[in-house]
Parts: sequence; C-alpha cells; structure tokens
Amino acid sequence: MTHLTDIYTARGIKIKSMKIEQKVGFKTNLSTMREMGHTTEGSTEHIETHVLIDSDEPKSVSVI
Repeated sequence: MTHLTDIYTARGIKIKSMKIEQKVGFKTNLSTMREMGHTTEGSTEHIETHVLIDSDEPKSVSVI
C-alpha cells in the first residue's frame, strides 16, 4: 500500500482511509487423506485483491 500512498501524496489527493481486502481460494485433501494415512496436499487456486479508498475527492479524480 506504500506505493498507493506515494501516488496520492505526489498528486495532492486527500484520502480519509485505505484498506485492502483479500479473498483466497484453496483446495486440500487434508480431511480425508490424513485419516487414511496418506500424505496431505493442498494448493492455492486464486487470490482476489481489492483496495478500498475513502475520500472526499470528486469521482472524476483519476489516480492511476
């Protein structure tokens, strides 16, 4: 988020708050394979990232 803060500061855009929300999808065979004595495996399927910005600036202000 530091690079976003640098962009807002350089352009003189005032923001009230900024936060990141991430959703991570993954799969695993942990619950079934361990019970049967097998090696467990898992992997990440996707990461979805959203940056939520609160500002009094008009919506017409373009940041990036």
